[in-house]
Amino acid sequence: MGFIAKYPFLSSAKELIENDSSVSFTELEAASSLVINALKKEEMPASGDDFNESKNLVLAKLLIACLNNSSLFKKFADLKAKEFVSRMQSQEELMLVARDFFPSIKPGFELKVIDYLKHGKSLREKNVEKGIVKLDENELKDLLKESISQRLRELKVNSKELPELIQNTAEELREKIPKEDYNPRSFKGSLLALDCIQKMVKNGLPEGKRYYGSMTLAVCCFKDSLTQEQAIDVLKQYVESCRKSTHDFTEREAESTLSWVYKHDSINYSSSVAQGLGENLCRQCVSAIRGKK
Repeated sequence: MGFIAKYPFLSSAKELIENDSSVSFTELEAASSLVINALKKEEMPASGDDFNESKNLVLAKLLIACLNNSSLFKKFADLKAKEFVSRMQSQEELMLVARDFFPSIKPGFELKVIDYLKHGKSLREKNVEKGIVKLDENELKDLLKESISQRLRELKVNSKELPELIQNTAEELREKIPKEDYNPRSFKGSLLALDCIQKMVKNGLPEGKRYYGSMTLAVCCFKDSLTQEQAIDVLKQYVESCRKSTHDFTEREAESTLSWVYKHDSINYSSSVAQGLGENLCRQCVSAIRGKK
């Protein structure tokens, strides 16, 4: 298998296909299968051809971008990034891929702070000396997962401007996407599984804090990679709990908040606002919301 076929997200892959504008039904079907398999956590056998693998990934991104669901796009990108990093069996390959994202990286997994901060979450608890961040192999792989995921999600499209064949394939893909029965407690590290977040869903919040509560839950849903449909179910439970009080908090209000959060996929919730919700949201939750990207 060619190096680009193995890692079709590389800059050289983009250069390989940038002059190709043709799209066939067969290619779109293959791209649709790539999306479905990724969401099912099933790796598709690669063809071994640099051009075909590069184009297949681009078309898969195009189809999923047409669905206008940033949470689903993030889930796809995260899963593919994890799959790609798992292919890196040697330090030589790891360094070659890393250099595509971090030009300053040197043997020993050392890179400039400015390179690290383009994709890294925080320098806290990192080994930093004279503007150089020193990572171990696992830390570099984690950084690459985030970097690859971000690159995969860079594509923005207006589906209405695309050819009808692509639009139709995207709509067919929407129907094929596997449905999940979401149980937040079954996901280790899930924000929604935290006891105090569960209390908020179960008990609701008093008038004056309900909007901020719905914002908190919407952010938790997005960061836990729920689809909007799954997130709506969580918000409906919260709304029902809020109705136990004197004044209603409507589903329309909650869904409006949810829609806004899912359209702004870079949002990070304010810890100071979160703490103001009261004892239903503990410091552990605030820390988790701030730390989970």
